[in-house]
Amino acid sequence: MIQQIDTKELWQNALTEIELHLSKTTFATWFKNTHIVDIVDGTVRVGVANEFIREWFISKHSKLILKTLRDACEQVRSVEYVISKSEPVSQTKVEKKAPEHNQALFADVVQIKEDGLNPRYTFESFVVGPFNELAYVAAQSIINNPPIIIQA
Repeated sequence: MIQQIDTKELWQNALTEIELHLSKTTFATWFKNTHIVDIVDGTVRVGVANEFIREWFISKHSKLILKTLRDACEQVRSVEYVISKSEPVSQTKVEKKAPEHNQALFADVVQIKEDGLNPRYTFESFVVGPFNELAYVAAQSIINNPPIIIQA
C-alpha cells in the first residue's frame, strides 16, 4: 500500500521545529513563502521563490531541513530545492514517479520593460536582512509618504 502524506502538514510541522533553531529574523527572511512541491521516491522537493534563496538553502539550511523532515517522516531520504511560485499539492504519494516536465519549474524567463526595470524585483519579493533593513524601511517610507516637489 502506498502511504499518503499531507505535504502541507508535514512542512508546517517542519517549519515549527526549524523556527526553534533560528533567529526570528532569519526564519522570517528565508522560510517565508516556502512549501513542499512534492515527494518523489523519498526526495522532498521544497519550493522556494528564486535562485538566490535556493542557493542559500543549499549552503546554509540544508542539513537542518533534512534532519527535521526525516524526524517528521521516516520515508524522507533527501531534499531538493526548486524554484516554484505555485501552491503546493496538499497530498502526494510517497512512491510517485518524477514528472517529465521538471524544466517548467526552472523556467523563469524575464523580460525587461522599456524603463529598464526588471519586473521580478519588487518589494514583495525583496529579501530583508540585517544588512539592508534600513534601506528597505527608508524606501518603503518614501513610497508610502512621497515627498512634495514644488517646481518654480
